[in-house]
Amino acid sequence: MDVVLRVVVLTAIYLLVLTSVHPGDVLTGLVLSVLLVVAGRRIRPLGPPVDEPLPRRLAGVPGLIFGTLVDLAVSTWRTALWCLSPRRRPWPRERMHQLPWSRVRRTLITHRSPARCRKW
Repeated sequence: MDVVLRVVVLTAIYLLVLTSVHPGDVLTGLVLSVLLVVAGRRIRPLGPPVDEPLPRRLAGVPGLIFGTLVDLAVSTWRTALWCLSPRRRPWPRERMHQLPWSRVRRTLITHRSPARCRKW
């Protein structure tokens, strides 16, 4: 029963992230969930719980929350600076030269723009 519950929960998470309930997506979620549960049992078989006290098992949670908040604050600050900047340069600057701009421009013009914008 525990294995079935794990498969159902993992499949539900997969479908929520995918935001789709097409039969193929459900089947893919079930297959991936079964593979994860089987692989997890091979790595650490189900058995009695670990003899670690609860405070010791939860010792890393404050660090995880703090790291997430720091990352959120830094990303928000960078986004605000970019939005309020008089010169809107691409962020990050180092990776922008790697994009194939001629192909991107051709794709945008050919497939997504109305006919009057094709001269661009």
